[in-house]
Amino acid sequence: MTGKSTIKTNPALSANLARENRTIRNALARMGDRLDSAITLLSAISSLTQIPVQANEMNQAAEMIVTELVRNLPDVNNCSIMIHCSASNLLDVMAAKGRDEVFGLEKGSYNKGLSFTPGEGVAGKVFLENKAVFWDRSSPEKSLLKQDPNKMTPVSLACLPVTTLGRCIGVLNISFAEMIPFDLPRRRELELLSQVVGNLLETCTLKKDLNLKASNLSQKVEECEIEIRERLLAESSLQQTEAMLRLVLDNIPQQISWKSLKLTYLGCNKSFADAAGFDSPEEVIGKAEDRMAWGLAQGRDNRAKDLEVLDGTSARSDTLEPQQQANGKNAWLNSSRIRILNDQEELLGLLVSSEDVTEQQKAKLKNRLWSKISETTLEGIVILDEKGCIQTVNQSFTELTGYSQQELLTEPFESFVTLVNGPPDVDSLAGLVKPWMGEIKGHKKEGGFFPALAGLNPISNDDGKIIHYVAILHDLTKIKQSEEQITYQAFHDLLTGLPNRRLFSDRLQVALNHASRHSLSLAILSVDLDNFKDINDVLGPNGGDYVLRTTANRLLGTIREEDTAARLGSDEFLVLLHGRHGSDYAIHTAERIISNLGSPLKYKDKKIYITCSIGVTLHPHDGTRADTLITNAQLAMHRAKKQGRSNYQLFTQNMNSEAMRRVHLDHSLRRALENQELEVFYQPKVDLQTGQVFALEALIRWQEPGGKIIPPDEFIPLAEESGLIIPLGAWILEESCNQARRLNRIFQTPLRMSVNLSPRQFKHRQLARQVDEILERTKLRPDLLELEITESAMAKNPAKALRTLHELSELDIYLSMDDFGKGYSSLYNLKTFPINSLKIDGSFIRGLPNDLQDAAIVKTVITLGESMGIEVLAEGVETREQHDFLIKQGCRQGQGYLYSPPAPAKNLDYILSRPLIS
Repeated sequence: MTGKSTIKTNPALSANLARENRTIRNALARMGDRLDSAITLLSAISSLTQIPVQANEMNQAAEMIVTELVRNLPDVNNCSIMIHCSASNLLDVMAAKGRDEVFGLEKGSYNKGLSFTPGEGVAGKVFLENKAVFWDRSSPEKSLLKQDPNKMTPVSLACLPVTTLGRCIGVLNISFAEMIPFDLPRRRELELLSQVVGNLLETCTLKKDLNLKASNLSQKVEECEIEIRERLLAESSLQQTEAMLRLVLDNIPQQISWKSLKLTYLGCNKSFADAAGFDSPEEVIGKAEDRMAWGLAQGRDNRAKDLEVLDGTSARSDTLEPQQQANGKNAWLNSSRIRILNDQEELLGLLVSSEDVTEQQKAKLKNRLWSKISETTLEGIVILDEKGCIQTVNQSFTELTGYSQQELLTEPFESFVTLVNGPPDVDSLAGLVKPWMGEIKGHKKEGGFFPALAGLNPISNDDGKIIHYVAILHDLTKIKQSEEQITYQAFHDLLTGLPNRRLFSDRLQVALNHASRHSLSLAILSVDLDNFKDINDVLGPNGGDYVLRTTANRLLGTIREEDTAARLGSDEFLVLLHGRHGSDYAIHTAERIISNLGSPLKYKDKKIYITCSIGVTLHPHDGTRADTLITNAQLAMHRAKKQGRSNYQLFTQNMNSEAMRRVHLDHSLRRALENQELEVFYQPKVDLQTGQVFALEALIRWQEPGGKIIPPDEFIPLAEESGLIIPLGAWILEESCNQARRLNRIFQTPLRMSVNLSPRQFKHRQLARQVDEILERTKLRPDLLELEITESAMAKNPAKALRTLHELSELDIYLSMDDFGKGYSSLYNLKTFPINSLKIDGSFIRGLPNDLQDAAIVKTVITLGESMGIEVLAEGVETREQHDFLIKQGCRQGQGYLYSPPAPAKNLDYILSRPLIS
C-alpha cells in the first residue's frame, strides 16, 4: 500500500446523489428558463407601453400590439386579437401577425373579414365563458381547432379573454412553434399579458373617447364663441333695432301703448305719454287707467273695453270715440285693441293703438254739413267749369228755375240768368278772376223771372289756374215782398190798418210845411177810449181787438178822405184835419167822433158801449212843431178825462203848465224815494170799549228838503198813474213790517200793522210773492200784518180779485175791505171774498149821530158784519158823540183824530203805553 488512502464509495448513494444533482440542475435550468421567459415577457410588455401614446384607434393599437408581441416574443409563432361586434354578434379579427398559418390565416396576413361565432371554436368558447384555454398537440380537445393539428405549424396555443372594466370584449390568440409547458406560472404570465392588452385597448378606447370629447369640447367651445359673437352682434343689432323702434314709435302720430294682464301700462310711445299727461313714456310704466289725464269716467270705459278683448269676448276691438287729452281738449280717437300672444298662443297682455282723427272727423262733419246744407239750403248752388258751363246744381236751383238737372248740365250758366248789375270790365261771368256779388234775374222755365242775389267765386288749383266757379243764388222774391210788407208795417198799425205814429208824424210835417207856405190852419185831435182796459178784461184780447178795429173804421167814416186818422198804440188815436176851417170844424169833428163811437156795438152776445175823451189843438195858434202839437192834443185829452170823460177839451196854456208841474212832481217823487225823503206815519186803531190800541195803520208822508209838505192825495194818484206806486208801496210795506216787529218785541202783546194797497198794487201779478218775501226778510209773523184794499179795487174784476185775495189769505195775512160803502161791490162778492174786516168810510161817520141816513147806513153795515162774522171798524171818528153812538150800535173798533192823529214812529212808544180814551 502506498501513502494514499483509499475511500470506498457506495454505489447506491452515488446514484442517488447523481439523480438529485440532475434534478437540481434541471430545476435550475427550468428556473433560468422561467426567468428568461419572464424577462422576455416583461420586455415585450414594456414595448407595449408606448402604444396608447402612438395609437389613436383601437384597431391601430391592436395591430401594434400583435406586431410587438411577435417581434419581442421569439417563441411566438402567430398572434391575433379578436373583438366582439355587438351588432353582428361575431368575433371579428381586428389584428393578426405571425410567422406561419394559423386558424386559416396566411403567413403574415391580416384579414379583418375573419369572424367567429361566440361559443364555437376555441376563441368562441373563451369569449363566451370568459376563461382562457391553453392547448398543445397533446391536448385532447382537438375539435376546437378548425384544421387538423398534425398539419398545423403551431405546437402550442394560448387563447385568452381580453377584458376591460370587468367585461370581456374579445380574445387574444398566441400560438407557439414549440411545445410550451403551460404550467401555472406560464399561464399567469399569459393571463397578465391579456390583461395588459385589455388595459391598452381600454386606454386607447378611453383616449379615443377623450380625444373625441376633447374634439367635441373644442368644437363646442368654438361653437360657443361663435354663438357669443353672434349674440353680441344680435344684442348690438337688437339695441340698434330697439333704438330705431323707439325712434319710430316716438315719431309716429299714433298713440301706442301696451298693458299687462292686470291692465297696468308696460310701455308706450311719446305721443301716448303726451296725451296722457306725462313728460316721458317711462313715467307711464306701472300706472293704471285712473292715473291718466282723461279722468275716472273715461278710464273706467277704457278698462271695460280692454277687458272685453282680454276675456276673449272679442279678439280685437275697434272704436271711434272722443277722449279728453292732457291739454284739456277732446280728441276723436280711432282705437284698436289687440291681444298679445307668445309662440305658444299664451296671452301676455294687450296692445292699444289710437290714431287722432279729429281733423278727419271735422272734415267728415264739414263734408256732411256741406252736403246737408247743399241739400237743405234755400239758396241755389251751381258749380261751373272754367268756361262757365254748369256741372252740378242742387235741388233748390232746380226748384227756382223749374229746369231739371238734365236740362241744366253742360249748358252755359248765363243762359239761365240775366245780370242786373254785372261786374265791371267783364264780358261774361267766365272771365271773372275775383269773387263777385250782385243782383241777377233768374229765368223760369214756364216764363218770367225771379230776383236773386248772386255770389260767384272762382276756384283755382295749386298753379293758380281757375278750374271751377261756384255760384250761390239767394231768391229775393220773398225779400222783395217782405220789404214791401216791412215798409207797410213800418208806417201802419197792423191791427187796424191805420197809419202809425211814424207815418202820422211824416204826414203832419208835410201838412205843416204846406200850411206854413199857404197860411192854412190845421187841427190835431187826440182820441182815447174811456175804460178800455176794463172792456179788454171783460171781452178778452180778441174782444178788445174787435173794439179797436171798430173804432178805427168809425173814425175813418167820420173824417174826410184828405184827413188822416192814426193809431198810436193801445186805445189812443190821432186825427189830422186839413183846411181853413179853424176851431169850428175841429169842434164839430170831435162832437161827431164822440157821437159815432158812442153807438153800441155787439160782440158775440154782448152789447158794448164805448165812450172816448178827445183833446183838440190848433196850428198855428197852439204851436208850429209836430211834436209840440201832438203833446198839446194829448194834454187836452187827459184834461177831458178828468172832466168826466166822454167829452172834448181844447188845449190851453194852463194845461201845459199843469203838465209841467206833474212832470216835476213825478221827478221829485222818484228822487224822494231814492233819497229817503218819505216817512211813514202811524195812526192807531183802538178797541172802543177799552181804548187800548190793537193795530196801527201805516200812512205815507212826504216833506221836501225845503220843508214843503206834499199831501198824499196829490202824489199818490201820480205814483199810481206812473207805476211808481209799486216800488213805493213795497218800501212802505217793508218799513211798516220792520216797525211792527220792533213794537211787538217791546210790548209783548200782539199788535197788528195795517198797510194800504193801491189798485195798481192789488193788480200786480207778483203781489203775494212780494209780500211773502218782505215777511221773510223782516221776520214778522204773517197774522200780525193787515192789508187794506179798497172796495172799488176789488169790484173792478171780481174773479181776479178773488184769486189774489186767496193767495194772500193762504199766507195767513189779515185782510180788510177799505172805504166800504163808497164802491159798488155786490153782497155776493162780500160773501165770497176771504176778508176779515170792513172799514166804514169816514164820509158816513162824519154826520153821526144827527144825520139819519148816515146813521142808518152805519147800523146796516155793523149788522151785516156781525151776521157774516166779519169785524167792522169805523174810520174818521172825531167826536165823543160819534164814539158813543158806535159803541151803542155794537161797533167794537174805531180809528180817528179823537184817539190820535197819524204820528211818526218816534212817538209810538208813548202812544202805545196808555189807553187812548176812557
